[in-house]
This record gives sequence, structure tokens and C-alpha cells, in this order.
Amino acid sequence: MPATVKHISLYPMCIPMPARIHEIMESERLVIRPLQAKDFAGFYRFISNDKATKYFFFSQKPASYKDTRRFFHKTMENYNEPDEVYAYTVAKKSSDEFVGSVGMLPDPAKGA
Repeated sequence: MPATVKHISLYPMCIPMPARIHEIMESERLVIRPLQAKDFAGFYRFISNDKATKYFFFSQKPASYKDTRRFFHKTMENYNEPDEVYAYTVAKKSSDEFVGSVGMLPDPAKGA
């Protein structure tokens, strides 16, 4: 299923929602794909690192292991919901190891 993209600006990136990106995107070394249950340990390390998440937008950043697990599962559930936050795994192509996350969220003020 192709990505739904109607408008992109350089900064900040604006994609009218709902934007459904379910296919895997890849480069020579990395893969960007939807979160999977096996990604939780890496996701937890990532989300717990303030430097790694400096520019992430959280209504409330998960503060505990339990909060992070709840956030992780809610994020995966959001793949089928309009106007929600979408987060994806960035993994090493060679091993499928979680190395980070990238995502998007609606910005009603910009109509996206």
C-alpha cells in the first residue's frame, strides 16, 4: 500500500492526516518499519534517553517501564486510527536491531 502524502514542507514536515505509511522504507543500511513487539527493549532504552528524545513531542513522556510499555502498545494500536501519533522503528538492515524511532503527529493548527 503506497504512502499517502499530499504536502511536504522542509521544516516542520507537514503531512495531512491520516497518513498511513505501512510499507517498509529502506536505505543501504537502515530500515524504517512499523513497531513490532520485539522492539520493546530497544524502544525502552531509546525513550529513556533524554538526548535521543530531545526533539520528540510528548503530551507526557513515559516516566517508568510500565508507562513506556503502555505507550509502546498504544502506539502500535494507533496504526489503524486516524489523527493519531505514528511512530516507526529505525533498525539496522543487516540485523533488524532497533536503533531508534521516527514518527509524525497531527498538527491541527496547520491543518495537518
